[in-house]
Amino acid sequence: MRYLRMTIVSLFTAAAIILPVAPHATAANTTIEAESMVVSPASAGRVITDSSASGGYALELYKKSSASTNLSLPASISVVIRAKRQSCLGAPKMTVLIDGNAISETTVSATSWTNYTTTATINAGTHTLSIAFTNALNIFFCSRGLFLDTVTVAAVTAATSAIAQYSDLSLVFARNTYYNPAVALPPDFQTVSTVNGPGWQFAVSDTADVAPWTNTMKAVLAKVNPNGGKDVVMNQSQQWDFWVYLPSQSIVTSWNGGVLWEFHTPGVSSGHGVELDNTGRGPGGKPSFRFAFQSSAGQHYAYTYAPLVFDAWHHCTIKVRWSLGSDGFYQLFMDGTQYVNHQNTPTVYFGDGGTPFLQFGLYADIGAANGVASVGNSQVTIAGITNTTS
Repeated sequence: MRYLRMTIVSLFTAAAIILPVAPHATAANTTIEAESMVVSPASAGRVITDSSASGGYALELYKKSSASTNLSLPASISVVIRAKRQSCLGAPKMTVLIDGNAISETTVSATSWTNYTTTATINAGTHTLSIAFTNALNIFFCSRGLFLDTVTVAAVTAATSAIAQYSDLSLVFARNTYYNPAVALPPDFQTVSTVNGPGWQFAVSDTADVAPWTNTMKAVLAKVNPNGGKDVVMNQSQQWDFWVYLPSQSIVTSWNGGVLWEFHTPGVSSGHGVELDNTGRGPGGKPSFRFAFQSSAGQHYAYTYAPLVFDAWHHCTIKVRWSLGSDGFYQLFMDGTQYVNHQNTPTVYFGDGGTPFLQFGLYADIGAANGVASVGNSQVTIAGITNTTS
């Protein structure tokens, strides 16, 4: 794990490969009218007229039931239900489900149309979205009801402020900001737009655009943070979100197959990162994502693995508190599954050179010089990166 770096909202992959990328396209939100959804059982709901609703119509659920629809979605981050209630000894409860899995349960307390938002990681593809009314009540003097107007699934976008701050290629190629080694002028490196927001793309091959790191390794990029390292803040909690895309390719059969994302200290430690691995240690002995967490001072790491699926976007979330003490934590999620959960532990160590900085890119072994056949044509895309600090 070593140097490769730029910062927030970035994206890489080869110019020659085909990705779901359009030069200026942005993914649109998906909105449907609730009255178009299928109610089950059918006798539990009805379409009503309502001049304050979108299109003048809404869906009323007055018995325990669910309303469902099938949607073809881009990669999405939230579901917004426009709803209101009719109370009877309490307000209605609404459960939102994606493909049968509940992502939220909400008490609908508003008597006028109100947006209820659920944050959720939804991969691009066809999904079944359902809204369940779970606590219906009908007694002689009142009845409880749930009214639904519209359902909006919000597509992933990158933070505008991050784009403005980090998408300047002149910063990337400012030689005085590099750590060694550095790539001089990689022609395949460029900004792009994707369904998951803007970022960068580049490729690593045996012959082009790669700087030797040692006599057995080479790196695509090694870069300090253009923000002067200020996006990694000690003793504060942070959350990083980004999307990774890997087209079908061969991953080198070496421990040093590649680093996609890494928090690196200025000293000997490589910190914590998302890597690639094809050594057989991962699930089924196949190419895998490898997640590294520094377990003690120096180059000492703990690893977990996840299946590497090519030709697909993978959503990563990292929650971290940078600390030299026992109040630190580092948690990593991919596609909604948690793979790293280190809590009540240091995340930075004395002697490792100070505050970590973020770097990402790719490095790999130099073919025969390190006893492997080839670096291959390693390609990677990282997009829609956002960062929040609390």
